[in-house]
Amino acid sequence: MVDLSEFYEDIKKPCLFTRATKDLSSEDKEKLTAAIQETEITTSSIDKWLQLRNIKVSWPTIRRHRKGECDCG
Repeated sequence: MVDLSEFYEDIKKPCLFTRATKDLSSEDKEKLTAAIQETEITTSSIDKWLQLRNIKVSWPTIRRHRKGECDCG
């Protein structure tokens, strides 16, 4: 049998949070990235901010992304 392992790449898909926020303006992405890293900003506040921009992501998805527990972490 031939070893084909070198042909397989470890392809990580972006998580649901990243996919849902991909179309934000660069300014909004920058704000969101800063908010995600700021521990004093609640996940609920981030959720509300996203909803105002018609982005629907569940708070557990936001929380997993913040903790680095998602597919892109």
